[in-house]
Amino acid sequence: MKLNGLKQKDLAQKLEVSPQYINKLLHGQVSNITVGTAIRYGKLLGIELVTIPENTTNKIQVRA
Repeated sequence: MKLNGLKQKDLAQKLEVSPQYINKLLHGQVSNITVGTAIRYGKLLGIELVTIPENTTNKIQVRA
């Protein structure tokens, strides 16, 4: 937030949540955030949270 000059209110508007939710999130009081939600927040903020290298996906083998 500091690097981008954002206040909690600004971040809340960008993520389409309440400022109270942002406060709880920043203070570790939100424990039910899903991976999908985290990825959506990352996209809205221009942050890539998950990367799967292309050259490793071919090497995954599933055994029965």
